[in-house]
Amino acid sequence: MSIKETDNKWEQIHSNRSWGKYPNEEFVRFIGRNYFKRSFTDRKKLKILEIGCGQGANLWFLAKEGFDVYGIDISPSAIEKAKEILEKEWNIKSVKLDVQDMKNLKFNDETFDVVFDIFSIAYANYLEIENIYKKIFKILKNNGKFWSFNPSECDFCHENAALVDYETLSDTDLLNILKEIGFKFVNIEKQVRTYDNQKKEVIHWIIEAIK
Repeated sequence: MSIKETDNKWEQIHSNRSWGKYPNEEFVRFIGRNYFKRSFTDRKKLKILEIGCGQGANLWFLAKEGFDVYGIDISPSAIEKAKEILEKEWNIKSVKLDVQDMKNLKFNDETFDVVFDIFSIAYANYLEIENIYKKIFKILKNNGKFWSFNPSECDFCHENAALVDYETLSDTDLLNILKEIGFKFVNIEKQVRTYDNQKKEVIHWIIEAIK
């Protein structure tokens, strides 16, 4: 499936259905571990960007916790629904949302303290991955953190010709690319879960990198 077809597929999905309501639990742990000890006054100074924010399932959590929150998505319908959900369900109007392609991020260098994605960059073409990571590196402040939740090579996403490019997902490849770009610390953890009464496994890479 081409990049354009993938982008169109996400617009079809978000225009026709709801997609996620609550934040990723591993991401909540990451934020708690690194930032919950800070006062709400300090949290307001931290700019956090989600790449591929969908309909805002992670954004409301960050906004309620007092951070300066940004979200982008390739799908106009996702951004429209995120605005509506944030305002109507959570009474949040502070989140900055924009329709953007993660392959062409429109932010100034050294803008964000945290950039994260959850099952978004993995949907890019294999050849685009390194370019996306380079752009993330540029928009992170010094000592800023990049956090990513990725499907692995044996994840269920590859079944039935799904959108994920099989070749994007080696943990060794991801580690090498991030280090070559210039991240001074890269940590990749492996999360394993079973489903279908333990007949199948779901494996994810949880990436944390510091500029």
